[in-house]
Amino acid sequence: MKPATRSLDQLLASCSRQDLLQSLAFVQRRQARDALLLGLLQARLTQLTSAPAAKNQDDELLTAAEVARKLKVGVARAHELIRTQVIPSVRLGVRQIRVRRRDLDQSLQQPRT
Repeated sequence: MKPATRSLDQLLASCSRQDLLQSLAFVQRRQARDALLLGLLQARLTQLTSAPAAKNQDDELLTAAEVARKLKVGVARAHELIRTQVIPSVRLGVRQIRVRRRDLDQSLQQPRT
């Protein structure tokens, strides 16, 4: 025996108003959940496939030794440039001094007289 097949129109016609409203509410909740999930997945995919933000690199703190390597000078010369404020620095505590990468780049671009 074949199972009786009903068309979608027949199925909907046989449903009560309450059943239709409940089904509609279920479908709307599911669509909202799917739309939220789609947005989250797209945002994560964009995050994974995009280049790292340049802001993080600009805020990187460099030691005097790292500044010296970047400028191809000795560490003592880098300390002198930092001490004389030719290169702006950030003091972390009493003895630790760091230079923001963007500050170093900006100080190198400024013309000297």
